[in-house]
Amino acid sequence: GFLIGEALHSFAQLYDRGARMMMHQDAKGALGAFQQADAIWPEHPDVHYQLGVLYADASLWQEAARQFHRHPCDEFGRACATCTE
Repeated sequence: GFLIGEALHSFAQLYDRGARMMMHQDAKGALGAFQQADAIWPEHPDVHYQLGVLYADASLWQEAARQFHRHPCDEFGRACATCTE
């Protein structure tokens, strides 16, 4: 589903925080921010992609695979905007 109002604002703040933490090599902080974003909007594909990257970087292969499986690229076998950037 789609979010509106305060929920969308909270999601955007958490997603941005996670992205900034990744850029600053703070994997633990990024993981927490993306997990919180996932709790707000579990259908958002980019959150699963970022979580998959973080888990893969930590060699947590099973959890990484689970997150990537939730990402739509795997579902349809084609790359989305996140994967082609």
